[in-house]
Formats: sequence, C-alpha cells, structure tokens
Amino acid sequence: MILIRLFIFITLSLSLFLVSSCTSIPKRQGLDETIELLEKGEDIKKIVDALSKPLIKSRATVGMVVAVVTPQGQKIFTYGHADKLKKTKLSEDSLFQVGSITKLFTTSAISIMAKKGLINFNDKISNYFPKGFHPDHQSINNISIDQIVTHTSGLDREHQSFGMALSAVKFLFTGKNIWGHFKKRNMFEYFQESEVDESEIGNYGYSNTAYTLLGEVMSNVEAGKSYSDQVKEKVLAPLGLNDTVFVLNEDQRSRLASGHVGSIPPFMLRGSNLEPWYIDKGLWSAGSLYSTAKDLLTFLKVNMGIEEYEHYDILKEAQEPRFKTDEGYVGRSWFIDELPITKNAFTNIRGYFSGHISFMGFDLEKRVGVIVLQNSLNYKDNVGVPLLDRIVKFLNKSPEFGLVGLEDHNPSEKRELFVRNSL
Repeated sequence: MILIRLFIFITLSLSLFLVSSCTSIPKRQGLDETIELLEKGEDIKKIVDALSKPLIKSRATVGMVVAVVTPQGQKIFTYGHADKLKKTKLSEDSLFQVGSITKLFTTSAISIMAKKGLINFNDKISNYFPKGFHPDHQSINNISIDQIVTHTSGLDREHQSFGMALSAVKFLFTGKNIWGHFKKRNMFEYFQESEVDESEIGNYGYSNTAYTLLGEVMSNVEAGKSYSDQVKEKVLAPLGLNDTVFVLNEDQRSRLASGHVGSIPPFMLRGSNLEPWYIDKGLWSAGSLYSTAKDLLTFLKVNMGIEEYEHYDILKEAQEPRFKTDEGYVGRSWFIDELPITKNAFTNIRGYFSGHISFMGFDLEKRVGVIVLQNSLNYKDNVGVPLLDRIVKFLNKSPEFGLVGLEDHNPSEKRELFVRNSL
C-alpha cells in the first residue's frame, strides 16, 4: 500500500512539474490598464476580452465561456470553439463536465437534508452504511459527515490500488479516464480494508474518495431515493437548473463541448481531442455533473445572496472558513483564499475532468462573482482569479462606480432580486 501510494504521488507530481515547466502565458493587458479602462466607463467586455482572447489566439485553450455577476447585473461571454475540428461555436448553453464543482452540489443537497432534520453533520457515516457492510477498522466507522464535506476525514485523496497507479500512468500518455476502472463494488472493497491515520483526522487533506462514500450515505437516508435523486430534488429542480445533469439527453449531448488536451496530459499533443470521462453511478458524488455557464450563474447568485432563495442560510454557512489549508481555508466544499493583488478574501471552487476545467468564485464583500468554463485541460485557468482580482481592485479604488456592460438578471423571469444589507 505504501509503495502504491508513493508511486501515485510521484506520477501526479511529475505531471504537475512538467505542466508548470512547459506552460507559458501569453502577454495580456496589465492591471493598471485594466483599472483605467473600468474608470473610464468602458464595457466589462473589454476587460474579459483582454484576458481571454490571448489564450484562444495562442491555442492555450480551444474555447472558453466566462460569466460575471454583481447585484446590478450579469453577462456571459464566449470565446473559441466547442469542437476544434468541427469549428462549432460555444454558447451560454454549451455543456461542460464540471468535475469537482459537483462536490458543491453534493454538499448543498446534504445541507438541505440536515436542515430538514434528515441527517446531522455530526452523524457518523457508519449510521448510513448499507446492510452487511462492516469495515474492518473502526476508524472508518467513526468518520463524520462534516469531516467529509470539509476534507478533514483523513481519507486518501484517491484510492490506493495497483489499478489506480496504472490508470495514472496511462493518463499521462493517453488522457484516458483515471477512474474508469473503479466501480461501486471496488469502493466497498477499498473501504472494507482501509484504515485512517487518526492523527490526520481534523487536518485538511483533499479527498475524492471521501466524497464517493458520502454519495452512498445520501442514498441510504430516505427509502427509494438515490444520491442523484437527492441532488435533483433538493437543489437542481427547485432552482430550475435543467442543464445541470448526471446523464445527458440527446439535445444536451449535441451541446456538449468537446474536451481537448491543454497543458495536461503532459505527453500528448496540445489541442488533441479528449474523450468524455464516464464514472460509475455509485461514485457520482465526487465529480460527475455536466452544467452550463447559464445554470452555474443561477447557482452562484443564490450562493452570493443576490437572488432570493429559501435555503440561503445554509449556503452561507457552508462558506464560513473552518480549517486551514496550504493557501487559505476550507469551508464545506468551498475554499476561502486570498486574491494575489488586492489580498481580498474570495470564496471559490474548481473542477478538472477529462478535457474540461471550471472555476467559480466570488468576493462576498464586493458582491462580484466570476465563472470560467474551458474545454482544454490546463492546470490553471488564467482567467478566473485574474479577472476577479481586477474587478475587485477597481471596486476598492472606485466604490461609487459599477461595472458597465452588464445585463439585467433574468429579464424574462419574475424572480425577486435583492441586495442584503447585512453583507
């Protein structure tokens, strides 16, 4: 087990080293120029263009959808292609595999379940294990739901097995699905024999494996309701997120942006197509949702308190810093870090899956949020944080001004919008 863990660590570290040493960022507009444009009342599109277009032109990414939102309005921008070979354009309705942003929907759903009294965050996960499943080590049974959603369970980032090690190596050269070989039964087998170093419990350690177990917990709370049923019923349906799905229908499949090689995998030709990844239904809770910028914008607005939502209280609670990470803090799925230029705190989450990367982040104090979806697998998005940082810098300097070029929130809908004075 130790040798396998070391091998997986070295393989992933090699990938990131090659990425960081070979990736170059094209020259883009400087911070001062950006602030000057905003102060002159220029359209926000000019700022987004200045950050995004060089990445398309340099072929750092094939396509990108960027969204900006404040209490005053919102705007979605599209760049490049949904498919490099077919030259199809991206739109606000293009679907992406959003990877670990799925975890935020998982946490939101289980938070609503807690609010309804169906579970308690302090419950041990063993309370909800299926009949007949009894892990060999008590340390697994003692893990709480809260420890999973805050990445403090002590569980490994990935399951440690020869199959995982082999998949990690294959990915570097082929881009093949790292989790393709792993099924629900493998999850039970893995946790049956796993043991947690109890000295690590309560310390931050990102874990995909923990979230796969959380999906099983959620499937055993209400009779006849699977993990995906809970997410749909508690979160997706009430918010009208019809394009945020676990399985694509025919229309959605036609709108799926093709994934491409970016800086990752390091031993493949940049711009090559990557096949979509599909993971076993029993593991969906860690990262398997598809979504659009349009849907994610709706979800971000309720998380920011821009749009009225009956469960805003628990979404806000999830954003509270709980445990220290290498770069900041973690809440429940959300990460709270520091913007590099303004040093403002910002709340964010990212996803990496197949040939797609996703970013969703906001500055709660300045009430501005950004979403970036790309269909090239790069280690850094190079747009989300720089864009948010620039807008915040402008708002810090000129708080009396708003952003020019935003459109009304959902003009065709009659949903109440408001600004919370308490924020």
